[in-house]
Amino acid sequence: MCGFAECIGNNGQIQLWQFLLELLTDHQYSEIIEWMTLDGEFKLNSAETVAQMWGQRKNKPTMNYEKLSRALRYYYDNDMITKVCNHLYPVPCVHTYTRLGAIFDVTIID
Repeated sequence: MCGFAECIGNNGQIQLWQFLLELLTDHQYSEIIEWMTLDGEFKLNSAETVAQMWGQRKNKPTMNYEKLSRALRYYYDNDMITKVCNHLYPVPCVHTYTRLGAIFDVTIID
């Protein structure tokens, strides 16, 4: 048996979207990242904490949200996620995964 990230591979190297999904599927992290809807929208309640955890996972101790957000922009540039403005939340826009939709449908609110 394997965890989600190990099962879908990339030669053992976890990608950011996989890491975020791992956090979202583990209720112990709901204070820092949580699902907002059943349609795949989620919110980073503590973006800096998520960034630090990502840095620990990737063995990059200087990781912060500024650096993590660059990785998210890579997803925008490569059409993996897109920004979608949504008036239902107190934040101006959400981010929606596009190319990964065959695996799961996730929207990021940050």
